[in-house]
Amino acid sequence: MVNFIDNNPLDLNELAFQCVSLIHSILTVDSPEVKEGLAFILREKLFVLYGMVE
Repeated sequence: MVNFIDNNPLDLNELAFQCVSLIHSILTVDSPEVKEGLAFILREKLFVLYGMVE
């Protein structure tokens, strides 16, 4: 069976790039429901990013 989920921890640059990508997606998508979901994911990733920088 193929494992499609990578459970390796992200490094600082990868996590920052994901946050920037999520912000871009939130700004360009039209659906309020999708924006809300992306914002939730962004919030969680920002907490992790802040913990890595602190």
